[in-house]
Amino acid sequence: MKTPGHRVTEALRSERAKPLISTGLLEQPLAVLDLTAANQALHDVDLADPIAFQAYLDGVLRNAGAAVAVGRYDEDRIVYRHSGLFGGGAEARSVHLGVDLFVASGTPLMAPLDAVVHSLGDNASCGDYGPTIILEHVVGGVCFHSLYGHLDRGSLRKWRDGDAVKAGEPFACIGTHEENGGWPPHVHVQLIAELGRSRGDFPGVAARSERVRMLGICPDPNVMLHLQEL
Repeated sequence: MKTPGHRVTEALRSERAKPLISTGLLEQPLAVLDLTAANQALHDVDLADPIAFQAYLDGVLRNAGAAVAVGRYDEDRIVYRHSGLFGGGAEARSVHLGVDLFVASGTPLMAPLDAVVHSLGDNASCGDYGPTIILEHVVGGVCFHSLYGHLDRGSLRKWRDGDAVKAGEPFACIGTHEENGGWPPHVHVQLIAELGRSRGDFPGVAARSERVRMLGICPDPNVMLHLQEL
């Protein structure tokens, strides 16, 4: 039985999306991150400190000769342990439901597909998305949403719910750690097949017990991003 996410994936396979960030950045090698407990180097990094986390990322980028670091979809991470937002114990949320692109704050983002602005939010808790934009798309008769978190606050002032956004049009910029929930600058990209009544927010991390259900709702964004290294 096909999940709602499968239908979104199938629709996007026949649709060539525009690049989310500058093709000049994406034409360079990408550094694919390992943010799981298996990466021993992370155990020596204070992941609650965005400056220390950024220093680690800068080292990864230098070693890879890359301009962009990528955080993987469906990765069981340890990086959420510093924030009470993700709970604790056996049911702490740790499974990443999107793809992260770590690039400099101020980097503009372009809409991958024609869209309308569904909703805006400023999820300001420590470890949360910070400024967030959710776009609504219809591709091949399939309606779905894409979420972009960790933006700058200027991105929220540019739009109102219902505004049209053309594919390739700049619609947001990546925020600093002071405004993006306390993370090194990056964008969290997530596809959502069933948004329900959510507005300006949607879980980007799932508990292990919810992994299969949530991945069935949130398919791999790389079907839209087309990052070759993933």
